[in-house]
Amino acid sequence: MNHWLKFAPALTLACALISQAAMTSPAILTTQAQEVDGVSIVGHLSTPQEGKIKVNLAHCEIRIEQTPDYNAADSKNNFDFTDAKFKNASREDQRMIYNAWSNSDAGKKNMAKRRQMWEDRNIYNTKPDADGNFKFTKLDNAKFFITVKVYHYVDGKKTNDVVAEFATRFSVKDAQQKDLGDIKLQPLMDPKIGEMAPTFAIKTIYGKDFKLEDLRGKFVLIDFWAVWCGPCRAETPNVKAAHEKFGGERFEVLALSLDDKTDAPVKYAKDHGLTYTHGFLGRGGVTDVAKKYGIKGIPSMWLIDPNGKIIAKKLRGKAIGQAVKNALDADKNAKKI
Repeated sequence: MNHWLKFAPALTLACALISQAAMTSPAILTTQAQEVDGVSIVGHLSTPQEGKIKVNLAHCEIRIEQTPDYNAADSKNNFDFTDAKFKNASREDQRMIYNAWSNSDAGKKNMAKRRQMWEDRNIYNTKPDADGNFKFTKLDNAKFFITVKVYHYVDGKKTNDVVAEFATRFSVKDAQQKDLGDIKLQPLMDPKIGEMAPTFAIKTIYGKDFKLEDLRGKFVLIDFWAVWCGPCRAETPNVKAAHEKFGGERFEVLALSLDDKTDAPVKYAKDHGLTYTHGFLGRGGVTDVAKKYGIKGIPSMWLIDPNGKIIAKKLRGKAIGQAVKNALDADKNAKKI
């Protein structure tokens, strides 16, 4: 499972929540829902036209989740994020402290209750009308998280690619209606297969200058990752195996670290014998680079050809080595013709 990124300190919390969450079937409310007792939430979507990204409201989906009140439900067993020892610790030490707590009896009880509350949370979906207006009705006075996504469609069929989105948290207290006002959808950079991979210039984890163009002429597996990301570490054997089997004049791995400091990836690379190229993006991913690739979560792996064109993305597990093999074989066969 991916660690979701918002280029903010919410990284670790998002990782913890998503890795334990199970999605439930949402209740469906339409924009024509009849007025009933409870809170109504309304809003309007604006549709920016930036560059080649065209926002089509017919492809828009709006989702509201009622946020569970974990503190009220199990306050005695909650992890104390305000503890001085935890706050002053390094990210790696914080992870160890949190893991020790989550493996304790109190932690296990707390996490079990949180998972159940997450699974039981109320979820509502709707779509905007032709003018961009939307409305939810019969909601409680509570805290909510709203996400608005516009999906990319190919030949009339929905894909998993998102071309524009909006997300925020809000609360409703002692009110009959909450007006979210005008919501501006944010177009996303989302390079497609067949397009040129965005270029960039960064430092390696060893402090040397590096440009993506330095690897022109080779197939390159770009791996956005971090030492603190469990799913990223789980992919290390697959990435390493691909490099050991295919690395050389025709193929290279470019790992792009999103760790806070270079110390962690330098030590990890040394401990695991990772001899491929390691770039450093830092926390938030040197925003411009991550945004160019539309990175929402890690690990995120992209395969580009010797000319810099994207030929595969969202690779995981055995698919990593297979994609590299297929690309190298196809290139070799093409040169024989």
